[in-house]
Amino acid sequence: MPFRTIARFATRAGRLLLGLACLIPAAAQAGPTLDSFDPRANDSVYALAAQADGRLLVGGQFTQAGGQARARIARFRPDGNLDAGFDPGADGIVSALLVQPDAKIVLAGWFAQVHGQPRARIARVNADGSLDAAFSPVVSRSSSAAVFAVARQADGKLLIGGQFDAVNGQPRSNLARLHADGRLDEDFAVTLDGYVKAVAVQADGRILVGGIFTRVGGALEGHLIRLEADGRLDGGFGAPFYNPGEAVNALALQPDGRILVGGSFGSPALSLVRLDADGSVDDSFQPHVSQTAGVAALARQADGKVLFCGSFGSVGGQPRKNLARVNADGSLDATFLPPAATHPQYTPGFNAVLAQPGGISLVGGVFTALDGAPRGFAARLRDDAIYADGFD
Repeated sequence: MPFRTIARFATRAGRLLLGLACLIPAAAQAGPTLDSFDPRANDSVYALAAQADGRLLVGGQFTQAGGQARARIARFRPDGNLDAGFDPGADGIVSALLVQPDAKIVLAGWFAQVHGQPRARIARVNADGSLDAAFSPVVSRSSSAAVFAVARQADGKLLIGGQFDAVNGQPRSNLARLHADGRLDEDFAVTLDGYVKAVAVQADGRILVGGIFTRVGGALEGHLIRLEADGRLDGGFGAPFYNPGEAVNALALQPDGRILVGGSFGSPALSLVRLDADGSVDDSFQPHVSQTAGVAALARQADGKVLFCGSFGSVGGQPRKNLARVNADGSLDATFLPPAATHPQYTPGFNAVLAQPGGISLVGGVFTALDGAPRGFAARLRDDAIYADGFD
């Protein structure tokens, strides 16, 4: 056979093999894969949020991002480049972010100023990053006051949870509700004896509140409660988290009414549980997360899988260091092998997760590299099993 014929045959065979390789189910390949997104933050990331236009918000303790000065909050374009026109600037840690339907952004945390103007622990900025001057609630408890969680109701009111004893000069113990313009909702007054870490609003308007508290208005209730829309305690909801030292850190709602709860409670294998609508434990969902300090944050994907992070060493009996994903039934997703986080000075780890469409997820925390690749305290992962059009 002439050499040219052999060469043409080999080329066609190679293309055929390549085509066959592309037909191999991607799910058989363990992921995720790091993309090129590197925010180059210089300190911890605690909060992540996505806008409808694909831009990404990052909040934390950093003072630089994308090679520019950015005080605790930054925004990135879908291609990963810093949004140069967005620079609100907070003088303290940003621990929570919420994007409203009108594209305004609520930020909360430990700060006292935003854009150089007084804003005590919560502020709102316009889509361009300028301060919303009409929104100026004051959350106080001397220097230790903080807001850890923000949730929006369908009517535009905002629920805030954290560590505080007053809002706008009125007594409020760790939980409050604001009107859309920042005024205190005086009809909503719930007294909790410990801080609030997570708040979620159900489709029916009832409110889930989790944290480290055991009493609600003097009555023993535990670390997770449900309130009616008017703030009355839902007596038909009985979550099983009462023990000293336990904490509820994260909540996510399923379309079927069940509730995903992350934290540190009960058995060492119960850092992530699912509750039925009445608060009872769904025994069919058993991820078996071996906690050190438990689950800090979680996100439910569109396909029902649950991405979560915190301080743990294994899930479902398999090694998983501080970041993992389980299937909708609670079994370990063996296709998701999290990248190893490293930091030259501090104990590396993950504080925040965000699930996006198309097999994309974001993680934030304390790290300067993932699997040896430089990443400044946040990174974007793509799930090659379902990834299609996305980021390079």
